[in-house]
Amino acid sequence: QAVIGVSPSAAGYLLMPMMLAVVVSTSIVGRLLQKFPYRMILIPSFGLMALGFLILSQISISTTMIQIIICLFLIGLGLGAVPPTISTAIARSVEHQNRGVATSSIHLFRSIGGSIGVSILGSLMTYDMSTQVAELSKKWTYHSLEQLKKIVDPKILLEPQIRASLSGTVIHELQQVFSQALHYVFL
Repeated sequence: QAVIGVSPSAAGYLLMPMMLAVVVSTSIVGRLLQKFPYRMILIPSFGLMALGFLILSQISISTTMIQIIICLFLIGLGLGAVPPTISTAIARSVEHQNRGVATSSIHLFRSIGGSIGVSILGSLMTYDMSTQVAELSKKWTYHSLEQLKKIVDPKILLEPQIRASLSGTVIHELQQVFSQALHYVFL
């Protein structure tokens, strides 16, 4: 949203191909689990996700929506296959009376890991952006102190009113900063 300058709605629409891929791959994996070992499903699934994230880590201002959609679609194909495969593998590996505990433990730790992961990666991205913007603000002597305080906030590119008050050069530099900060998150 901030790097390529699209609206929140358009950014949300970009996620639709990923969610459709998740639905498709989840449906296919349900059938494949009866015919193939877990590893034969998990390895290509993780490979698709890794490829999608690797390509997405190269996002820049010049990245097209089609490129982002392709990356998200690849991530969705891998992402849709992993949770049901792991859940099935764990459920089949424990005794029948312990299946509820095993599968609920998977979901508990997945939720905890997701919360912690998002917090850590969000903090790293915000720190990186703040550091880069602080460096850039030293050369932006043509902006008032009030504007510079607002620029240090990473949410700057998401606020239409603030974006409108900045020059094209500053917006371009901020988009570069955000793009570079995203590289660390996806890698």
